[in-house]
Amino acid sequence: LLSNNSYLKTVVEELISSLHDHLNRFYLLLRLLHVLVETLPHAPLGKQLRELYCEVMGGKIIENPKFKECFKLLNFLAKDELLDNLYKMLAILEDMDDVDEVTTEICGKLKILKDEVENVGLSGKAKHSLSPKKSPMKVNLNVKNRAELKEQLMTRSEKHLSKYEILRENVLKYIIEEIFEPHLIPVTEMPLNEVLLFDNLNTVKKHIVGSPRAALHMALNNPHLYLQCDCCDLSDPGQIMSTMPDICIVYKLHLESGALINMYDWLQSFVTIVSPNEDENIDPRQVDPKIQARFTRAVSELQFLGFVKSSKQKADHVARLTWGGNG
Repeated sequence: LLSNNSYLKTVVEELISSLHDHLNRFYLLLRLLHVLVETLPHAPLGKQLRELYCEVMGGKIIENPKFKECFKLLNFLAKDELLDNLYKMLAILEDMDDVDEVTTEICGKLKILKDEVENVGLSGKAKHSLSPKKSPMKVNLNVKNRAELKEQLMTRSEKHLSKYEILRENVLKYIIEEIFEPHLIPVTEMPLNEVLLFDNLNTVKKHIVGSPRAALHMALNNPHLYLQCDCCDLSDPGQIMSTMPDICIVYKLHLESGALINMYDWLQSFVTIVSPNEDENIDPRQVDPKIQARFTRAVSELQFLGFVKSSKQKADHVARLTWGGNG
C-alpha cells in the first residue's frame, strides 16, 4: 500500500465501494428492525428511528440487553401480528431500488416464511406425545430463586408448543442469526468510515447551537463583514462611521460607556456622528426630530437584543447588561 500507488488506488476504491454498499444495507436493515420493535410494550429500543439508530451505532446490537428484551416480547406475537410485521418488512425490501445479492436472499427467505406462517394451523400440538396418557409424576424442581423457577417452567412448557409457535421461533431465529447478526454492523466498524462519518460531538454542538452573542457583537461592531458594502468598511476596529446602520452606531457608542448610560449624552454623541453640524450658532440642544426618532428606534432594538434595559436608579439613564468585547 505504501510503495505501490496503483495498488493503493485500487484498494481504496474497493473499500469506498464496500463502505457505500454496507451503508445502504445498514439503513435498510435498520428500517426492518424498526418495524419489529416500534410497537412493542414500553419500546425497549425506542419508538423513533433515530433512537434505534443510536442504539445500533453503539455496538453489536444482538448483544444489547434491550435487543434481547425486544425479541423475548416478539416471542408472544399472535399470528396476525407476526404476519403484519412480515408484510411490512417485505414491502420495505421490495421498494428498494439498489438491490444486492444479500437483500435478494433475505427477501426470498422472508417470503417463504411468510407463506408458511399464513398456512400454518393453530390447532394440534407439534410436540405432544401420542402415547397413552400416564399419571402425572411428581417432579422436584429444586430451585433457589424465581429466575430459576421461571427458566425451568419455560423449559418444560416447550414440550407443548403448537405448530405456529414452533414456526414463530424459527422465523425470529432466522431474523436474528441470518439477518441482523451478520449484516447489521455499525458503520463505524467498517474501514475508511471516517470518510463519511465522524463523532466529534463538541464540533457538531458548536455549529448547531452556535454562539449568538458573539455573532451579534461581530455584526454590530463591524457590519461590513455581513453587508460587504464599501460604505461600512472600517480602517480601524474602533472607528464609527456615519454610513453605518443606526443600531451599529448606538451599539459602538454604548461600548464606551460605564454601567449607566445617560440618554441625553448618548443622543448627543449619536447626533454628532450622523449629522455633524459645523454652524456654531445653532443650539446643539435642538435635535432634528427625525434623527431623534432614529436614535430611539436603535436604542429600542438594543434593548430587544438584551444589551440595555431601563434603569431603576435614574429615569434618564439606561443600564448596560453585557460587558467585554464580545458582549
